Amino acid sequence: LFLKQGPIHAPLVVSAALVALAWRSPLWMAALLLLGSGYLTAYSRFTWVFAPGLWIVMLEFVSASFVERKNASLAWKRSLILGALGLFGGLALPTLIEQSRVATRPPQPVVVVSTPQPIVTAMPTAVPSAAPISPAPPAQSVFEKYYHFVVKQVQDQPLLWYRLLPNSTYRQGILLALLLAITPLTLVLIYLSASGAWRLSRLQKTAVILPLLAFLIVGLVASTKIGGGGDLHNMDMFLIGMIFVGALAWQNGGRDWLQNETGIPALTKIVIVALLVNSSLAPLLEMRSFTLGEQASRLKTLTDAKSESTMEMLPTQSEIDAALQTIQTEAEKAKIQGEVLFMDQRQLLTFGYVSGIPLVPAYEKKLMMNESLSANAVYFQSYYADLAARRFSLIVTEPLRTPIQDSSYQFGEENNAWVKWVANPTLCYYEPLETLKSVRVQLLVPKQGEVDCAAELP
Repeated sequence: LFLKQGPIHAPLVVSAALVALAWRSPLWMAALLLLGSGYLTAYSRFTWVFAPGLWIVMLEFVSASFVERKNASLAWKRSLILGALGLFGGLALPTLIEQSRVATRPPQPVVVVSTPQPIVTAMPTAVPSAAPISPAPPAQSVFEKYYHFVVKQVQDQPLLWYRLLPNSTYRQGILLALLLAITPLTLVLIYLSASGAWRLSRLQKTAVILPLLAFLIVGLVASTKIGGGGDLHNMDMFLIGMIFVGALAWQNGGRDWLQNETGIPALTKIVIVALLVNSSLAPLLEMRSFTLGEQASRLKTLTDAKSESTMEMLPTQSEIDAALQTIQTEAEKAKIQGEVLFMDQRQLLTFGYVSGIPLVPAYEKKLMMNESLSANAVYFQSYYADLAARRFSLIVTEPLRTPIQDSSYQFGEENNAWVKWVANPTLCYYEPLETLKSVRVQLLVPKQGEVDCAAELP
């Protein structure tokens, strides 16, 4: 329930569970678990790669007893070894595995790459042949990817600091929402430490505070980066770190303190209740069914909803089947005439609902959204050239709209970047064949005749 306040992306919770299993396990087992946790974070979201190493150092070091020199030496040894293995599993192991795959891969035939053509702003009358296959760029190490994210994206993408405060994108704002989420637990932890129920040396307090501070700073910056700030999901490493600190306090005096009811002041009891209620109330208020689409008309009357669309029901099975049939039919017809781009709904290719359509990874929706937030004109040159050349006979996407919004709208800046770099150029060269509103899918086909889109290109 505490992590639900994020919400936290599930793979990071799995990585944290591996770290928790490694805590106090035999060294050989803990080492394997840390390698696995680091590897999982690198392939789930490489910006997490430092988390497992920092978590395990905090758990091992803070839970150790430093009364005897032997115990202190063991604590230092385990903390450093497991922390290093967590970093190795995230930063180095994926690169080593990829390099071994490349080394054992059979040689590929040489592909002749033609000279890139300039961007065409007028629609050609003839459909060109499929674009030549370019050689894949060399694989980046996880460390290079991390550097690219931390340095380049922070430079390229604006930081919207106003989202730390209440705003249209997030009603509470990041700071207030975070304070509401962590204040009860923080007060309990401070009381345990101050009262002596949870005894920590200065070095152990430092081992708690520094990782949490690092996670907090990274989370706050990521939350202000354009594309973030809609909830606390970028505070994921920090919130899991708070859970681990709570576990440390529980196992080092907190359990006995809580069971001794007479030793708990009344105000602290109220804080403990607030901790439970605060974590539970929001999920309870959000509990509802989204699968009653067949009864939407009746529910609209019962709830006085403005329209059925405002009830946000999932589409009915009949709507899903009809939409899937339409996509399958149009994709089958389009692949005869040229390439089909699944900018969105790529799971239909993954699970075989649509077959015989090659994946075009360069123009995936989230990748394009990220590049539009960075205003990456170089990236979009090839996309605009492909649109002008009518490379795709069909584009499957979410419905494209072109209104410009300001910061008084939810994710207004993100909307404007998408409209500028993707929606306007795409809708200049292509037009809707069909819009399936119930499943939020739009099918686009090339416009006929010559089209001058110079004014629509950024």
